[in-house]
Amino acid sequence: MTENFGYDLTIFNSIGGFSQKRKKMYMCCVSTKDYYVIKEGILFIDPKAFIVITNAYEQKNANVLLRSSRK
Repeated sequence: MTENFGYDLTIFNSIGGFSQKRKKMYMCCVSTKDYYVIKEGILFIDPKAFIVITNAYEQKNANVLLRSSRK
């Protein structure tokens, strides 16, 4: 994600609600024009991945600007 598209990730330690297994949860804000390719890439790597896609009207982070790899 960070190497191919230039987006930063936040990684959370989590526990599956059903499985009770320890897992990593990744969160990333991406531009609308990149999200489909990223979503398909995630599902190619892990066809059982749990993905939440929602609109964000604002992103606040002093260190990161929302950017797109496609111009």
